[in-house]
Amino acid sequence: MLAPGAVTPALGRENPFAQRLLQCSRHPHSSTCGRGGLRACPRRKPKGAGGLSVQRLLNSPISRQGSFDVDSETATKWFYSAGNDRKGPFSRDQISALLSAGVLNAHSRVWSEATTEWTPLFRTELRSLLGGRDIAPPEIELPAAETTTTFVAPAKLAQPAPASTRTYDNRLLGTVLYWALNLNAFIQVIPVAAILKGKKFQDKVDIVRLFENESVVNAFGLVFVATILLFLIWCYRATTNAFRVAGPQSVTPWGAVYWNFVPVAWFWKPYEAMRNLHRAFVGTDDQRLLMQWWGAWWGSLAIAVLSMTMQGPGGIDQAANAEQYLFWTLAVCAADAASFYLAGRLVRQLSKAEADKMGVA
Repeated sequence: MLAPGAVTPALGRENPFAQRLLQCSRHPHSSTCGRGGLRACPRRKPKGAGGLSVQRLLNSPISRQGSFDVDSETATKWFYSAGNDRKGPFSRDQISALLSAGVLNAHSRVWSEATTEWTPLFRTELRSLLGGRDIAPPEIELPAAETTTTFVAPAKLAQPAPASTRTYDNRLLGTVLYWALNLNAFIQVIPVAAILKGKKFQDKVDIVRLFENESVVNAFGLVFVATILLFLIWCYRATTNAFRVAGPQSVTPWGAVYWNFVPVAWFWKPYEAMRNLHRAFVGTDDQRLLMQWWGAWWGSLAIAVLSMTMQGPGGIDQAANAEQYLFWTLAVCAADAASFYLAGRLVRQLSKAEADKMGVA
């Protein structure tokens, strides 16, 4: 409790109204009190509960509130950064307490109206709160690991990505294969024409014996094997180009080769490979030639199997019925000739469309 008439220097300095009351109580006739003298600052206790003294006025909540408002308006307000949050406002004494508690350090970023931007504490006027201690360097902040999001591109159904960037120029190979297939067709036509030209039955039998000669069979066999090799190479290269033009196919380039030798699968896989080439280079509008080739191939195979079943593996000299043997010989050769001829036409069509699709002049 303050003594009557006493006031602390800070309180008197901070509250002008209290300072005036105090001066008026000590010098009632001074110019500070104005014309009213003591009437402006009554010293006597009014009637009622105990009156009102200067001491009670200075210690009243109103006086203290006035002192607080003046201080709060003039004192510097500080904020500090805590991660992504802003804390404050704090007075200088509160900042000192936060330093003592370890919440803040010399490198904590603070802000006030005087700094205009976030600044390390030791570079502001608050450095005096650190005392004479040395400022240690701040900790090295490692960059946060970047979070990468993997973008999955939507699948392109219409134009899938090509499986390979390698392409082949099949123009020369396609031309050679075309003539090789026609040569095989011509080889099959020769015995048919010779047999039909023979006037006597014995002449026809002699012609069949000539074409069943081992040397003739081996020569024709070499042409046939070379044609098959050219055809398989062409299928591989053309399918590779189809992958490049139209994307992955149901039959791979190597599949276009080995499916011809896989039991059961050879019933449809070779056709599927050729159909893929037709769709990639020609289109799907007109597939009549493709269907004709596939039908002729199966027709020649069926006639050959049926002939072997009816006549046996021997030649015309071992046949029980020479006339029947001649009939099956003509049927097999005619079916093979048609199959080779249609295969040549199909290869030529696909090779031309392939060159146009690949942009080969």
